[in-house]
Amino acid sequence: MIITEKKNNVLYFILFFLILISVYIFHLNYQLFFLILTLPIIIFYFPKILFDSKKIIFAILFFLIVFPQTYWYTNYVFVNLYSSFFILIILLIHSLRGIRIDNSFFLTFLFFIVLIIINAIRGIYSNYDKIFIFYETIKFLFYPIAFYFFLTVFEEKSDLRIIKKIFEYCIIFTSIASTEIIMIYLFITKGGRVLTRSGNVILIGLIISLSFIRIKDISPLKKIFYYFSIILMSVGILLTMQRSLWIATAISITVFYLLDLISRKMNLKESLLKLSILGLLLFSVLFVFNKISLDTDVLIERTEKMQKGEMDSSLAIRIYTFIKVLDITKNDAIWGRGLGDSAHFPLLSNNIKNLVDNSYIALFWKMGIIGLLLFLYLFTKVLWKLIYVIKTTKDILIQSISIIVFSVIVGQLVNSLACVVLTQYHYNFIWALFIAITELFYKWTTQKEEVRL
Repeated sequence: MIITEKKNNVLYFILFFLILISVYIFHLNYQLFFLILTLPIIIFYFPKILFDSKKIIFAILFFLIVFPQTYWYTNYVFVNLYSSFFILIILLIHSLRGIRIDNSFFLTFLFFIVLIIINAIRGIYSNYDKIFIFYETIKFLFYPIAFYFFLTVFEEKSDLRIIKKIFEYCIIFTSIASTEIIMIYLFITKGGRVLTRSGNVILIGLIISLSFIRIKDISPLKKIFYYFSIILMSVGILLTMQRSLWIATAISITVFYLLDLISRKMNLKESLLKLSILGLLLFSVLFVFNKISLDTDVLIERTEKMQKGEMDSSLAIRIYTFIKVLDITKNDAIWGRGLGDSAHFPLLSNNIKNLVDNSYIALFWKMGIIGLLLFLYLFTKVLWKLIYVIKTTKDILIQSISIIVFSVIVGQLVNSLACVVLTQYHYNFIWALFIAITELFYKWTTQKEEVRL
């Protein structure tokens, strides 16, 4: 067993560094490398995973996390509307093979599906842009369809091993995404802000690494890898210069450590040790950033305005868009204006836009107070169940993963005040995974049958 574990560790490191080198080559010659990398996978591997529910999770997560969410800075394939639709169809087919309605979220998701369909029809009837309607419908449908897909996949309590493996791979995938951000910062923006959505999921890998470091029987090699990943991902988040993400990261880490300390009932000495490690990691991030920084003017400017509580042009424009949305929705406050509705924000863009940088206002705009309250109820229910599991379970792994999910969701709920990370990005597949895990853990915990690995 020990020899096997060592072999696995070595393979993990070889795989990770091969992927890092590949990503670098990827940026040197996008088209050629994409063909070399993807054609063999599509020809030999894809047909095998298409009908394997567990393997397809890893493939989708790799695609969503490692591939860019927009066409900015890159010429290679990015996650777009059509790839999302293809993934959604695959998930739907797998879900219908053994759909399980015996869960506590059934009515919530049933109402959510009905609301999505009604507002999509309203959008069509109102003659909104068909692409906008299609785009938003797909994004929202990821929640219920992916949720039932995961319930179909994780049928037995022994599947906790697969869930743990998914979280381990998330560390590798988010480390690669962090490396991409660093390369964009060094070679493309040359010290300027890296406008990317990847930072929002890098936060997930960061919290997972912080949690898995505390596993007692972890090998020294894997522990070094986790520490390295924490530094890499912290730099990646820093370089996005997304202030809401910085705040969300700070909140997630704080919540994680508080829950970790409370759940483990650590003494003062152990608590101080944990905080010292965190402080050392933060210092390491600043040191690394100092070495790679080319132009810190933007970073300093955005940080200083946060410290002084001043409103810069970016924040002022956001508030302007929020007020305009609230104004055009005032006569449709109950049901919203329907999926696909768009508006012209002169200070923001010359083109019409179908979203604003706030998940809650975007929901209110499209699905009204009913949609917003249903969405808030969904995540309130998730957090309540996670608290129950964290307090009740005696299984360390279930408790650890629950703390990770709770911390990330709290951070993303805050982050959603300045972006649509929980509604209109392609990451709804991941949030549905978290909700499904919560439901499974709650069910296993209430049955008083803990999983032993």
